[in-house]
Amino acid sequence: MKINYKDVEAFKIFRVTPYASESALGNFVTKNRLLSYKKEGLVKRIKYYDASTDRNETCYSLTVKGKKFASDKFGIRAQYTNDRRTALHDARVAEAYCSLTPEERETAMSEHNFRNVAEEVLERFVEQREYDRADELRDALVNGNYSASDIIYRNSSGKFCCMEVVTSNYSFSECQIKEDTSALIGAEYIQIHT
Repeated sequence: MKINYKDVEAFKIFRVTPYASESALGNFVTKNRLLSYKKEGLVKRIKYYDASTDRNETCYSLTVKGKKFASDKFGIRAQYTNDRRTALHDARVAEAYCSLTPEERETAMSEHNFRNVAEEVLERFVEQREYDRADELRDALVNGNYSASDIIYRNSSGKFCCMEVVTSNYSFSECQIKEDTSALIGAEYIQIHT
C-alpha cells in the first residue's frame, strides 16, 4: 500500500484514542481508503450504539498488524484497549482531536502522557521559583490524587490545554477532579458534552 500525508494524519488519531469514528477518520481519508486499511488487516470495524442519535454507528480500531504498521511506518504508539464499552466515548475523543488545528494536533497526547507533562510543568515551577505550586503538583503525583483529561495539547500560544469528552455516565465529582488536575498544571480545561 502506498502511503500519503492523509494516511499519516488518519493514523495519528490512534495516538490519543483506541477507537476512531468513521467521521473522524473521514476528515483525512475516504471510505474507500478505510476499506483498503480493513482489507490490508490494519483496522477492524466496530459497531456501537449511540443513544444520542438512536442509531448504530461505526468506528475503527487498529489491529495488532495495524499497531505494528503505525509504529514502523509513522513512529506512532497507538492506544490499546479491548473494551468495546468505551467505543462511543473514544469515537467522540477522536472527533474532538480532529476539531483541533493542525498545529494543536501535532502536540496532542493522550491522558496516558499526563505524567510526562506534569513532570515538565513541575520543572518549570521550580525554575520559576513557584515552590507552592510545585509542592502541590508533586504531592498530587506522589499520592495519585489526579485524573488526566482525554487529550492534552498546546494551543497556539504554547499553553497546555486539557480536553475532556463527558458522557452521561460521568459524575460531577469525576468532572471536578479532571478540572482540578488541569488547574494543577496551569492548563486551560475544555469540557465537551456528548
